Amino acid sequence: MKKFLIHTAIALLGLIAINVLIHIGIGPDNDGNLSALLSKKELLRNMEGQRLILVGGSSVVYGYESNRIEEATGIPVINAGLHAGLGLDFYSNFIKAHVRTGDKVVLIPEYNLLVRKPRANRVFYLAGELAPEVLAYKPEGRGWINRVKVFVIINNLKVRRLILEVLGVEDQELTRASVSEKGDILNNDGQKPKSRIHAFSSVPEEIPEEVIHLINELHSHLAERGVELYISYPPLASIEYTDDVGVAQMDSELKNKLITILLNTPTDQRYNNDLFFDTYYHLNGEGRKLNTGRFLDVYNVSVSK
Repeated sequence: MKKFLIHTAIALLGLIAINVLIHIGIGPDNDGNLSALLSKKELLRNMEGQRLILVGGSSVVYGYESNRIEEATGIPVINAGLHAGLGLDFYSNFIKAHVRTGDKVVLIPEYNLLVRKPRANRVFYLAGELAPEVLAYKPEGRGWINRVKVFVIINNLKVRRLILEVLGVEDQELTRASVSEKGDILNNDGQKPKSRIHAFSSVPEEIPEEVIHLINELHSHLAERGVELYISYPPLASIEYTDDVGVAQMDSELKNKLITILLNTPTDQRYNNDLFFDTYYHLNGEGRKLNTGRFLDVYNVSVSK
């Protein structure tokens, strides 16, 4: 028994030593995939006064002309969109960590995030390495046991990233170099969509209560800090609209249960298939221009004061 305990202790110390070495030896990927997050943090930290902040997945990054919105509204605009895989939890926590009194926030979540329970995943923790302040808003970011858990998860992701870099297969889409000074990605006029994403394949009969609670809690939290929150549906290609009844039901339920104003409807955000480039969530240049115009139309009605 004594030998077993000694061997166990040695193994645990070895694991701890390995994790410490990984943590020290492999730093954050400040120029790789998701590093655009650092640029957006810098924008939020350095831009003074009131801001209009667009938050969501990659449909936000590709879908808006921030300079045009800023010129039309007179409010400095930050495109804080990044990656749908981060989840609704990440969006909420990121907003809480970076807004200040007087800001206006437009949350633009992809449809799959509105119909599934929020949960932290691999991409969430990968981004958490670049934005540790986000983890502070989750139970995983508090308490020493949870801190150890996050520490190990991030170390595993570091090793995975290093292996992918060695193999030359790392994703370099959302890098610091890829975004404009406002956070937009504007070089989206190349390839055509390869396949459908089946955005409405899992519309439930009822929206998960966790989704409603998260958005309503975010609204209340921001209101107490003097920040306005609005929600917009994301742009999506016509080919994806295969369940009009389910989509209408989802829209109705959200309008009834959310205390946040929805600026538009899913139908408002339905675009011709030829306005997208690599996926049916990512607008091309022509689509981005049209979507920005639609956004300004609803902004002038529901947000501008």
